[in-house]
Amino acid sequence: MRRIEIPDIGVEVGGVNFPNPIVLASCATGWDGKHMRECGEAGAGGVVPKTLAPEQTDHPRVGRMGLVRHENKPIGLINLELFSTLPFQDWLDRELEEAEKGGVPIVASILAHPDPSSTYEVVKKVSETGFVSMIELNMSCPMPEEETGMHISRKPELIKDQVKASKEATDLPVCAKLSP
Repeated sequence: MRRIEIPDIGVEVGGVNFPNPIVLASCATGWDGKHMRECGEAGAGGVVPKTLAPEQTDHPRVGRMGLVRHENKPIGLINLELFSTLPFQDWLDRELEEAEKGGVPIVASILAHPDPSSTYEVVKKVSETGFVSMIELNMSCPMPEEETGMHISRKPELIKDQVKASKEATDLPVCAKLSP
């Protein structure tokens, strides 16, 4: 029997080694640790949970579906869930640990709160679980609060303050997810 050589397609990003470049984005599939674990077991190179919100904004979110049209022709759907439907404490107590059983790096998506010290606290708590390999600082998504998400991305000074606070809270790599 002829042996087939499987190429190594692993990638290293910010000092984190991913077995392959297919990473589950912060999406509905990453809504809890069990589903993230299953994605890792199924071959994803890494997983990102739905964005984790600061404790002071914790409450269930409901996805909103919208039909996108161009010249009155349907061209797509938008599903806006905002961030995780699970309370922040659930992620700290069990969901990140369950996701880690999938055997691939977890990139924790953290909502950049208007007050960088709040972002600092969330990054610190998530990092201290020991289950996360990298922080994705979410400053890109449309959020209902005027100074959250994409509203931060519009001002370079606010981006700098958020990244600085996050880097002070953790030794993990931090990447900034910015709005176009």
